[in-house]
Amino acid sequence: MGLPVRIVSPGEIIQAVMRARGWTQRDLAEILERSARVVSEIVNARREITPEMAGELAAVFGTSARFWLDLEDNYRLHLARREWGTEGAPVSTTHAPTRSARCGLAGGS
Repeated sequence: MGLPVRIVSPGEIIQAVMRARGWTQRDLAEILERSARVVSEIVNARREITPEMAGELAAVFGTSARFWLDLEDNYRLHLARREWGTEGAPVSTTHAPTRSARCGLAGGS
């Protein structure tokens, strides 16, 4: 069996990079021209990284926007799975409409 994977929030990555560069959250806020509150919320995983913010982080840290969006998506999926208590989404197939029903083709009309 493999080692357990520890999912980290994008904010943890941001903190590590800021620490390596000797930056504070206020420094990053000034560079991004954002409020310190917004940066704090992202760093503490209370605010999601939007595509716009991903682009800004990419420019500041020399990464791609996709990198930040993928981190955010993976982190949020991890939280959802933990909430569900499973590795998959709670999906009910017994009530899922068929393709024909969704397209209004059911019932011979």
